[in-house]
Amino acid sequence: MRYARTLISVGYPLALFLIAMSLIEALSLAWPVQLGDSTWRYGFVGLFFSNLIPCILGIAVITCTAAGLGHARLLRAFAVVDGLCALVLIGLLLSFLLDFIQFRGSVRSALRAAYDHSAQTATTMGVAGIVVCGVLAACAWRASSSLTGSPSRARQGDPSAGLVTGRQRAPR
Repeated sequence: MRYARTLISVGYPLALFLIAMSLIEALSLAWPVQLGDSTWRYGFVGLFFSNLIPCILGIAVITCTAAGLGHARLLRAFAVVDGLCALVLIGLLLSFLLDFIQFRGSVRSALRAAYDHSAQTATTMGVAGIVVCGVLAACAWRASSSLTGSPSRARQGDPSAGLVTGRQRAPR
């Protein structure tokens, strides 16, 4: 069992590596940041959604690692982070769709099919990321509740809670 825990604990650095590399790659390809430029935003979010798989995989690995090691508080924290990631992805997807609608009219008709296809691919990845992060958040929250156990008897009003009871051994 000790070796299994050691192997599972490798999940934390692996997950951080996957998440960091995905974010660094997306930022390095879109540098310098130009949030006011809608063309830059559209390109960055499309690029980010295209590179979303390693980031989502890292989030899943880190959440499963916490569950596998029985780290209930950390799992609860990751459930919140997973939920926040889903909300951020929803915001990015809405921004991406608005920018898509804004630019679609300015795309030449010869390039419109490729433009629509790339937007459809990025949108599909964004929706999949939202679903995966949402499911991970819900499952991690539920798993963290089961790891912490049911409420203690003292909180349920049991007067014998906290008492140590036992039988006295008969003399030999």
